[in-house]
Amino acid sequence: MRVERSSIRKRDTLSVCHVKRKREIMESDSISPEHYSKLKREPFDFIHENGLGFAEGNIIKYVCRWREKNGIEDLEKAMRYLQLLIVYTKIEKEKNETED
Repeated sequence: MRVERSSIRKRDTLSVCHVKRKREIMESDSISPEHYSKLKREPFDFIHENGLGFAEGNIIKYVCRWREKNGIEDLEKAMRYLQLLIVYTKIEKEKNETED
């Protein structure tokens, strides 16, 4: 049985114009963290465009930045969110199976 992610909504990808505008705003506000500057795509954009949930987004965020920011600590955080995602997915699957 496949577990459906009912809370996730697909979002449109950002157009080139929107990406450029976002960069302008982020640079002017000094919000864009240095540890994401070497990536081809910021994790937030990827997470938002793919409609990923909180745990999935944090997994991606921590894995993307671990070398540039907190090292092993970030990998451990990613692992923690992955463990939580597995647990909640199993619970949801069990719940769906008992309802059938």
